[in-house]
Amino acid sequence: MSKAQTDVVDATVKSITYLASKTFKLVAPRDTAGKLPKAPYVVVQPSDGLDTAERFTGAKSTAHPRYVLHVVGSSYDNCQSTLEDVKAAFIDPVSRFPHPIVVAGELARNIVFETPIPVQVDNDVTPPLIYATAELSWDADPI
Repeated sequence: MSKAQTDVVDATVKSITYLASKTFKLVAPRDTAGKLPKAPYVVVQPSDGLDTAERFTGAKSTAHPRYVLHVVGSSYDNCQSTLEDVKAAFIDPVSRFPHPIVVAGELARNIVFETPIPVQVDNDVTPPLIYATAELSWDADPI
Protein backbone atom coordinates (compact mmCIF):
# COMPACT_ATOMS: atom_id res chain seq x y z
CA MET A 1 0.00 0.00 0.00
CA SER A 2 1.24 3.40 -0.89
CA LYS A 3 -0.18 6.84 -0.27
CA ALA A 4 -1.12 7.00 -3.95
CA GLN A 5 -3.02 3.71 -3.72
CA THR A 6 -4.79 4.83 -0.53
CA ASP A 7 -5.70 8.15 -2.16
CA VAL A 8 -7.27 6.29 -5.11
CA VAL A 9 -9.35 4.05 -2.81
CA ASP A 10 -10.40 7.07 -0.73
CA ALA A 11 -11.34 9.09 -3.83
CA THR A 12 -13.29 6.17 -5.31
CA VAL A 13 -15.44 5.84 -2.19
CA LYS A 14 -15.82 9.63 -2.01
CA SER A 15 -17.12 9.60 -5.61
CA ILE A 16 -20.37 8.33 -4.09
CA THR A 17 -22.10 11.67 -3.54
CA TYR A 18 -23.52 11.05 -0.07
CA LEU A 19 -20.16 9.67 1.16
CA ALA A 20 -18.04 12.52 -0.22
CA SER A 21 -17.65 14.12 3.21
CA LYS A 22 -18.27 10.95 5.18
CA THR A 23 -15.29 8.81 4.18
CA PHE A 24 -12.42 8.71 6.65
CA LYS A 25 -8.98 7.15 6.71
CA LEU A 26 -8.22 4.90 9.69
CA VAL A 27 -10.80 6.24 12.15
CA ALA A 28 -14.05 8.21 12.11
CA PRO A 29 -13.58 11.49 13.96
CA ARG A 30 -15.76 12.33 16.93
CA ASP A 31 -17.30 15.74 17.41
CA THR A 32 -16.73 17.92 20.47
CA ALA A 33 -19.47 16.01 22.32
CA GLY A 34 -17.67 12.72 21.58
CA LYS A 35 -20.25 11.51 19.07
CA LEU A 36 -19.40 9.64 15.88
CA PRO A 37 -20.58 11.01 12.51
CA LYS A 38 -24.18 10.41 11.54
CA ALA A 39 -24.46 7.20 9.51
CA PRO A 40 -23.92 6.22 6.80
CA TYR A 41 -20.16 6.65 6.62
CA VAL A 42 -17.11 4.62 5.60
CA VAL A 43 -13.76 4.11 7.31
CA VAL A 44 -10.84 3.10 5.04
CA GLN A 45 -8.05 1.15 6.73
CA PRO A 46 -4.99 0.46 4.56
CA SER A 47 -2.65 -2.51 4.85
CA ASP A 48 0.58 -3.11 2.96
CA GLY A 49 -0.23 -6.69 2.05
CA LEU A 50 2.54 -9.01 0.88
CA ASP A 51 4.96 -8.22 -1.95
CA THR A 52 5.82 -11.18 -4.19
CA ALA A 53 8.39 -12.01 -6.86
CA GLU A 54 7.54 -13.20 -10.33
CA ARG A 55 10.64 -15.42 -10.41
CA PHE A 56 12.68 -17.10 -7.71
CA THR A 57 15.72 -15.02 -8.68
CA GLY A 58 13.86 -11.76 -9.22
CA ALA A 59 13.03 -8.85 -6.99
CA LYS A 60 9.75 -8.66 -5.10
CA SER A 61 8.08 -6.50 -7.69
CA THR A 62 4.36 -7.27 -7.34
CA ALA A 63 2.63 -5.47 -4.49
CA HIS A 64 -0.66 -6.72 -3.06
CA PRO A 65 -2.28 -3.73 -1.35
CA ARG A 66 -5.21 -4.58 0.89
CA TYR A 67 -7.85 -2.30 2.34
CA VAL A 68 -10.47 -2.97 4.97
CA LEU A 69 -13.56 -0.83 4.49
CA HIS A 70 -15.92 -0.47 7.44
CA VAL A 71 -19.31 0.62 6.12
CA VAL A 72 -21.46 1.99 8.94
CA GLY A 73 -25.20 2.36 8.48
CA SER A 74 -28.10 3.68 10.53
CA SER A 75 -29.99 0.38 10.08
CA TYR A 76 -29.39 -2.97 8.44
CA ASP A 77 -31.05 -1.79 5.21
CA ASN A 78 -29.05 1.44 5.21
CA CYS A 79 -25.81 -0.44 5.86
CA GLN A 80 -26.55 -2.99 3.13
CA SER A 81 -27.48 -0.38 0.51
CA THR A 82 -24.40 1.69 1.37
CA LEU A 83 -22.22 -1.42 1.07
CA GLU A 84 -23.76 -2.16 -2.33
CA ASP A 85 -22.98 1.40 -3.48
CA VAL A 86 -19.38 1.10 -2.26
CA LYS A 87 -18.96 -2.26 -4.00
CA ALA A 88 -20.45 -0.82 -7.22
CA ALA A 89 -17.75 1.89 -7.15
CA PHE A 90 -15.14 -0.88 -7.54
CA ILE A 91 -17.04 -3.74 -9.23
CA ASP A 92 -19.67 -3.23 -11.94
CA PRO A 93 -22.92 -4.65 -10.48
CA VAL A 94 -24.20 -5.89 -13.85
CA SER A 95 -21.13 -7.37 -15.57
CA ARG A 96 -19.29 -8.15 -12.30
CA PHE A 97 -16.10 -6.87 -13.94
CA PRO A 98 -13.96 -4.56 -11.78
CA HIS A 99 -13.62 -0.89 -12.62
CA PRO A 100 -9.97 -0.06 -13.33
CA ILE A 101 -7.88 1.09 -10.40
CA VAL A 102 -5.51 3.70 -11.80
CA VAL A 103 -2.36 4.50 -9.84
CA ALA A 104 0.52 6.28 -11.60
CA GLY A 105 3.37 3.90 -12.43
CA GLU A 106 1.36 0.74 -11.70
CA LEU A 107 -0.77 -1.80 -13.50
CA ALA A 108 -3.60 -3.01 -11.26
CA ARG A 109 -5.02 -6.47 -11.92
CA ASN A 110 -6.91 -9.22 -10.10
CA ILE A 111 -9.10 -6.77 -8.18
CA VAL A 112 -11.01 -8.51 -5.38
CA PHE A 113 -13.85 -7.04 -3.29
CA GLU A 114 -15.17 -9.38 -0.63
CA THR A 115 -17.19 -9.28 2.57
CA PRO A 116 -15.65 -12.00 4.74
CA ILE A 117 -18.01 -11.63 7.71
CA PRO A 118 -21.72 -10.86 8.03
CA VAL A 119 -23.07 -7.45 8.97
CA GLN A 120 -22.26 -6.78 12.63
CA VAL A 121 -23.84 -4.81 15.47
CA ASP A 122 -21.73 -3.12 18.13
CA ASN A 123 -23.95 -2.73 21.19
CA ASP A 124 -21.11 -1.34 23.33
CA VAL A 125 -21.88 2.18 22.11
CA THR A 126 -25.07 4.23 22.13
CA PRO A 127 -26.68 4.23 19.68
CA PRO A 128 -25.48 0.80 18.48
CA LEU A 129 -23.28 0.72 15.36
CA ILE A 130 -24.43 -1.42 12.47
CA TYR A 131 -21.51 -2.07 10.15
CA ALA A 132 -20.28 -4.26 7.33
CA THR A 133 -16.64 -5.13 6.76
CA ALA A 134 -15.37 -5.38 3.20
CA GLU A 135 -11.89 -6.20 1.96
CA LEU A 136 -10.51 -4.70 -1.24
CA SER A 137 -7.25 -5.96 -2.72
CA TRP A 138 -5.42 -6.22 -6.02
CA ASP A 139 -2.08 -7.03 -7.60
CA ALA A 140 -0.02 -3.97 -8.48
CA ASP A 141 2.83 -4.42 -10.94
CA PRO A 142 5.23 -1.61 -11.85
CA ILE A 143 4.98 -0.34 -15.43
